[in-house]
Amino acid sequence: MSYNVFGDGLDAEREEQHPGYAVGGTLIAKRLGMEELGANLYVLPPDNAQAPYHWHHNVEEALLVLVGEPTLRTPDGMQRLGPGDFVAFLRGESGAHKLTNETSEPVRYVIFPTRPAIDVVEYPDSQKVGFGSRGRRWRIVRDESPLDYWDGE
Repeated sequence: MSYNVFGDGLDAEREEQHPGYAVGGTLIAKRLGMEELGANLYVLPPDNAQAPYHWHHNVEEALLVLVGEPTLRTPDGMQRLGPGDFVAFLRGESGAHKLTNETSEPVRYVIFPTRPAIDVVEYPDSQKVGFGSRGRRWRIVRDESPLDYWDGE
């Protein structure tokens, strides 16, 4: 099986929309039966971001820009990317990232995430933590009032 990231149609298997956040994509790896490595093709409309600024505890990701010029925010600052740019997001705070399209044209790119059984994601701007396991509902909590280990027992 194969999938052409330039020629095959984009099926919005995953589409998120919130003011300032809109992206449609095709879960390529899932279509091809891959389990350990993901490959997700996305189209990011102008004046939108893919996701809030975040970093993963257990997932490494790589980004390959196919078309357009997105702006990437990392702990090192802001950077304009272009077609052919390949960027790695390592596990931990050093891999924090947010991709935004500040241009008037759509951006097309592929993200390659590893797929561990369990992941924890931190959102430093909003002080939230998301966690979950493959195939299960994700939970997102705000890191405001930590509970004692025995709370509710």
